[in-house]
Amino acid sequence: MVLRPRQPKTALSTTTTTTTATSIGWAVSPPTHEPLVFNDANGYEVWHSALREEIQALRTNKTWTLVSFHPSMNVVGSQWVYKIKHRVDRIIERYKAHLVARGFT
Repeated sequence: MVLRPRQPKTALSTTTTTTTATSIGWAVSPPTHEPLVFNDANGYEVWHSALREEIQALRTNKTWTLVSFHPSMNVVGSQWVYKIKHRVDRIIERYKAHLVARGFT
């Protein structure tokens, strides 16, 4: 199965930089709710890290490749789903992001 993003987004860099979170518009405090759309998650570094981890896992498992569009292709859209994983005592353990194919299209 080959998944492609619907529109090219800005590439998420895997290298670290010396800029601060506030200088690039990221919120300093961690989010306490799960965003519904990418624009809600875009302002937090923890969600960007979760996106990078998911993309790396898809590449490592060879379940996802980025291909050039050709008019004869049947395009299946995708959507990011965000979850906050909590420990038993309700402390945030980690932030997860999943790329989900919209198979009903």
